[in-house]
Formats: sequence, structure tokens, C-alpha cells
Amino acid sequence: MKSWIHLVLAALLFSACEKEIDLDLPPAPDELVVEAYINDFNPFLNYVIITHTVDYMNPDLSLPAVSGALVYVTEGTVNGQDTVWNSNPVQLIEIASDTVPGVYFNPFLQGTAGNVYRLDITAGDKQVHGITSIPLPIAIDSVQMKMTYAEDTTGLLTVFFFDPPERGNNYRMMYKLGGDSIFGSWGALNDGDVIRDDEFINGETWDFRYTREFALGDTIDYFLNSIDRSTYLFWDSFFSLRGNSGNPFATPVQLKSNLQGAIGCFSGFGVSYRRIVVK
Repeated sequence: MKSWIHLVLAALLFSACEKEIDLDLPPAPDELVVEAYINDFNPFLNYVIITHTVDYMNPDLSLPAVSGALVYVTEGTVNGQDTVWNSNPVQLIEIASDTVPGVYFNPFLQGTAGNVYRLDITAGDKQVHGITSIPLPIAIDSVQMKMTYAEDTTGLLTVFFFDPPERGNNYRMMYKLGGDSIFGSWGALNDGDVIRDDEFINGETWDFRYTREFALGDTIDYFLNSIDRSTYLFWDSFFSLRGNSGNPFATPVQLKSNLQGAIGCFSGFGVSYRRIVVK
């Protein structure tokens, strides 16, 4: 009987202590978000997307596009400890401010493996600067499909490539299922987006196996992208942050941007490509 009374009293005590608390948080600062790419494989995959951050108390989580910015990419060559910048930067033009705002592109911007690139953006009173490089591509040696079971119609994909003996090689491995001839953006290749470096496996042949199953007849566009360290650190922190989303006990992750004046990344890709048909 006493224990029952204690439970009732405890319930009344906690209910009496309930109070609605209004959080008076300052508005989040308005910052630019930049997603920019330069690669040596396809000039139509060199582009810049500029958006704004949103307030964390704003129920509309869409990122508003930034139109009317001045966007330039300058190629540079490394000469010892110095970088010689081209005197004629390439201007990227907004594709269509009325239908696809915030996307900047120039079909004549072609990346070259081994070179460095500088991104300069002026958006209103804000200035953004970033530097990336296009590492030399690492060749895909071979691919293998192993059927899950005997006479099965699905299998696992393994990609083989040799990591050079020098330390500091970084990779972003991506694929697109379906074999589209034009897929529009690197964001469309996020089915199997994986970030790796050679900290633990160096100077050896990698056999990287995907855990998802592919079916007979599937066509896979596969990209082994060599990236520099600053690009690796950004995407590694980005995927860690995305994986921890919603987990209150996760270790806090800070995005490691390689840009000044904005959140985001200027990514350089040295691309090795292979089209795979499962059969």
C-alpha cells in the first residue's frame, strides 16, 4: 500500500514540476555554402553550386540558391615550392537563374591531372576563396562479380587497384547504377560513395568489395577518384556528420572546409572510369 502511495506522490511531484521552456536562441549566421568540382575526365562535371545556410529554427530546411555571383576558376602549375597561376581565369556562368538558380558552369573549363586550381567567388559583399588539386589518377586494374550463391542472379562487386608506395593517397569511390550516358552531377553518383586513404594499406593492391548486391544485367558506371588531402578531410567529416545525424550520443563532428568565406569544398578529382555490366 505504501509503495502505491509513493508512486502516486512521485507522479504528482514530476507533473507539478513540468514547465514549458521557451528557447531564446540567436538566429544562425547567414553563410554561403559552396559545392565545387574540377576533374580531368569530363568538363561537363566541372561546376559550382552556391547556396545559403538556413536558420536552425527555420522549419524550411531547403537551401536557398545564390544568383548573380561572379565565379572564376584559375589553373596553376606547381614549380618546386611555387605555384604559377594562369593569367586568364575562366569565368563560370549561372546556367539559368529562373529555373536552376545557383549553378555555375563553363563547358570550356577542362581540368588537367597534376595541376592546381583556385576558386574565387564574389556574391554581394561576400568573398570566397579555395584551392584544390587534381592528383594523378590511379588505374582500375580489374573488377570482379562473385555470385552470392551458386546459380544465383545477384552478386557482389569487388574493385582491384594498386595503391602507389608513397604515403598520402586519398580516394573517393563512386558509382551510378543504370548506365546513364549523362547523369548531370557528381551528386547523382552517391549510390556507393566511399572515402578511403592509404593510412593502413599502402603500396599494395586493394580489393575493395561492396556489400550491396547487383543483379545480372545491371550496368554500373564506376569512378575511382584520386583526391588531395584537404578534399578527403572535408568529405570524411561530411559523411561522419551525416552518419551521426539524429544521434545525441555521437561524437561532435566539425566540417573541415577547404574554403575561406564559405562552408563547403572545392573538390579536385583525378578520375579512373570503368563501365561494368554484370553477367
